[in-house]
Amino acid sequence: MKFRLYIFVCLISLCAISDAEVPDSLRVSPYLFKVIGPRVYRSDATKRAFQLDWTPKNAGASADNETTGMKQRERLDSLMDMALFKTYMEHPTDFIYHDRMVERQKLIANDAAADKTATKASDAAVASLLLLNKEKKNVADLVGPLDIGLEIERPNFWTTKCEFSLQFTQNYFSEMWYKGANNNMTFLSSLLAEANYNDQKRIQWDNRLEMRLGFINSKSDTVHKYIPSDNKLYIMSKFGLKAYRDFYYTISTEAQTQLMNGYKVNDKVRYSAFFAPLDFYLSLGMDYKPKLKNNNVLSVAVLPLSYKLRYVGGGDDVIIKEYKLRDGLRHQHDFGSKIEANCNIHIVKNLVWRSRLYYYTTYKYVEAEWENALTYSFSRYLQTELFTLWRFDDNRDKKYWDEKLGFFQFREYLTLGLAYKF
Repeated sequence: MKFRLYIFVCLISLCAISDAEVPDSLRVSPYLFKVIGPRVYRSDATKRAFQLDWTPKNAGASADNETTGMKQRERLDSLMDMALFKTYMEHPTDFIYHDRMVERQKLIANDAAADKTATKASDAAVASLLLLNKEKKNVADLVGPLDIGLEIERPNFWTTKCEFSLQFTQNYFSEMWYKGANNNMTFLSSLLAEANYNDQKRIQWDNRLEMRLGFINSKSDTVHKYIPSDNKLYIMSKFGLKAYRDFYYTISTEAQTQLMNGYKVNDKVRYSAFFAPLDFYLSLGMDYKPKLKNNNVLSVAVLPLSYKLRYVGGGDDVIIKEYKLRDGLRHQHDFGSKIEANCNIHIVKNLVWRSRLYYYTTYKYVEAEWENALTYSFSRYLQTELFTLWRFDDNRDKKYWDEKLGFFQFREYLTLGLAYKF
């Protein structure tokens, strides 16, 4: 190749500089190993080419201590680096090795006894270059096998994330406040944790834990100091086996309950408690999960075979009556169909829309929820969130019927507070 001829010409011209007594035969100084060695990219040559003011390694020594030979070797080293740099620019693809790969190899002997051996080695290297140019062999035939310390690590197909937020508001009004008001204080915390497996071929396994817990203190409530304003514990696990493109055969399990006892204002009766009720779903079907950009996620699962278990723990007959369990039992089995959709969309920078919709029917009653959370992050630790939840359940008592909404129920909150992601 052309670059080998270029290096060889530089080599002949530099030999006269490196040694005052050069014999007629082609004998090269061992200091020229950079240009007569294998095709190895040397990073120090590139660094020197871009330095505005290059200082020799022995810059600390005085001019009197520098011998003529030392100065010649420094000049020779500089010229070789410039020649190598020019070759890199003109023929970058001809260098298949990097100096980091061979930096542990001892190329040149340092002791005087090995000087003759080094000279013979340099002569052999020049002859090898000429032979390589003639026969067009790979430089690896000259270098031999190199141990570059390559380690293969098993890929990690798991992705995890966790988000925690904490909001707090407080309002106080004096007793003679002219507009009239009610002192109150609210506290809301939420935790969202996910651990998802995707081998990029056939298997996807999604796991999710969501907890929300909030309290409100109101002066108008003379029975309770604090009552829950948000109270949810949700666990989901969904396993998918690829069927065709973005469609997966899916088996899904879900469980939902509350963390604290649920009360109404100025009422001591418990309307819900931990594991009272507990709703558990086991479903089979198909899941559509297209690949979206910008870390957006969409999943639409159609689950025609779905089993639901509702269990009411504790000893309150009121809760059993509230959820209309048959024959006064503490558990109830239902079979039906279910549709569930989840999405996590980055609308613009720092603005995320998270939505979950599920629809379950036994063909005798319908239970559905649609929740949306619009979150904007001002910084890493400060965010605001608008949350809405629509719920429909025609399996409840007629006292929950509303003249305007029917069996639909709605709740909403807007918060500003601290957030942390890890």
